[in-house]
Amino acid sequence: MEYEIKVLTESDIEIVHNFAKSNARPEGVSEMEFEMQSWSAPWREESLKHYLPNGWCFGFYDKTTDSLHGFSLAQPFCFFRGLTQTLWLEYFLGDSEEVKELILDTAYRTARSKHLQSLVIYDTTDCKEALASYKAEALQDHSVLIKTTKFK
Repeated sequence: MEYEIKVLTESDIEIVHNFAKSNARPEGVSEMEFEMQSWSAPWREESLKHYLPNGWCFGFYDKTTDSLHGFSLAQPFCFFRGLTQTLWLEYFLGDSEEVKELILDTAYRTARSKHLQSLVIYDTTDCKEALASYKAEALQDHSVLIKTTKFK
């Protein structure tokens, strides 16, 4: 499948929220329990209202059907572990391993192209396979740091 990568905006909140509600539910979790978990999920509405307008979030769409197959929520921040600029990937969701790999590659390439020094990915429990090709340094809380420039 061929994907088109689009920068998400505030007008995409509903489609991203609906995609997440349809694809983020863990196996064995009841509908009621999932609804309660969604109140603190990274893709809840107030989170999307924060992330989507900032220009660092991407949607991954099927080129032929224009249907959403994944998204990322990210933002840059300054002064982390001695580094001047880091891209924080708060959350991403893809409906296949192929999309997850594309999301990580896009975040990595975006950080490099904007001359950010690293990419920090929060909660990598669902993307171990996709991370295999990166020299990721484990951090706390299932997070990883990937260098995007040369530094010691």
